[in-house]
Amino acid sequence: MGSLVPREKNVRVWQLPDGRWGVDVGMIAGKRARTTCQNEADAQEKARRYLEEYEKTQKAGETLSSAAKTVAASAIELLKNHDFETKFLITAVEEYVKRHNAKNPLPDAEFSCVVERLLESYKKSKRNPAYVRNRGGLMRQAGQYFKSQDIRDIDRTTASKWIFQSEETSSIMTRRAAMTAVFSFAVEEQLLAVNPLLGIKIPPHLQNHALPRFLSIGEMAYVLETVRQHDNSSVLASWLLQAFGGCREDEITKLNGLRWENISLDPDPNKRLIDIPYGVAAKNGRARLIPISENLYAWLIDLHKEKGVICLPNHANDETHIRELMRPVLGTWGDTCKNALRHSYATYRLPFIHGESLDTLCREMGNSRSVISRHYDGCLKAVSVEARQDLARGYWEITPQNCHALAAEWLQQQESPAHS
Repeated sequence: MGSLVPREKNVRVWQLPDGRWGVDVGMIAGKRARTTCQNEADAQEKARRYLEEYEKTQKAGETLSSAAKTVAASAIELLKNHDFETKFLITAVEEYVKRHNAKNPLPDAEFSCVVERLLESYKKSKRNPAYVRNRGGLMRQAGQYFKSQDIRDIDRTTASKWIFQSEETSSIMTRRAAMTAVFSFAVEEQLLAVNPLLGIKIPPHLQNHALPRFLSIGEMAYVLETVRQHDNSSVLASWLLQAFGGCREDEITKLNGLRWENISLDPDPNKRLIDIPYGVAAKNGRARLIPISENLYAWLIDLHKEKGVICLPNHANDETHIRELMRPVLGTWGDTCKNALRHSYATYRLPFIHGESLDTLCREMGNSRSVISRHYDGCLKAVSVEARQDLARGYWEITPQNCHALAAEWLQQQESPAHS
């Protein structure tokens, strides 16, 4: 009988003199292996499956592909119930896999090495620089946490310990996304068979801490007044743009961040804008235009410069020093939640936009509707609608003129016996 496929394809089917059908799986690890079937249909089906796996194996690149592993598994599975040269075939397949591994070793499975290869692939694919910078920072943080640990030894429970270190929903979700991307890349590299983090959810015991940390009117006034008393225009401008402009910290403080040229303090209120261009915008990299409120205009008018960076070279040290000064009063809000100022913007902006579409706030903050609703809808739920609007109005009326009085009043309340 004729062969099912050309012999060079490494799979052949023919009829034996005793009526049975032979399947020749060709040269595996330099040796020929064969099996038999009772009828032609079974033999051709086995040959077809062998051929598919053989062709997949031929396309394997520098690493041992999953197809090569499938060849081995399929060969053993198909022939384990047959006595004819079964032992020989299994030995041949194992030898083939061993030689292939030696010739094409798997990439380094150390977690930090996988992260660096993923980030390099992002750069080659021309992903948004802001996205790469933001996710890359988180991934490298995870790399420091797991140190030289093999990614194949990191299971769902171990990875979750790093993901749920934060108590904020936004930080947890960002960490989860970063880790999921790393493990998905490891699957692509054949280091893992499946991503262990798929479907991971926020545990119930952390859902009570899901609301973001935002500052009250008194706390915000105290923060701004403290910075102003230390005459630090760099930190003051940065915190004002986060608290009343919704800017992300990274968008202001990074090397190529916002400049004074991006802030328009036009006499016409409708033309007063913060322009966050592509490349400066963090996370998703979307360019944004944020309107400047009346109170932010009052703060910035005395700080504004014609051009230049907003944050001076020693900004980080100055910011740390000021946070330390406020620690006895505000605790560790700056350590546990670096986004408290931006969270405050969103919390008090929601009731302030009144009947406007939620899309307004989404455009200003560069977030989706689901993120805005999930994070901030519940921040002021404990008070009535009228009280929320009163709080929002009070927040957006914090100006250089009344800041000192608001801060003093809030400090007096903290020191009163009733409060303690």
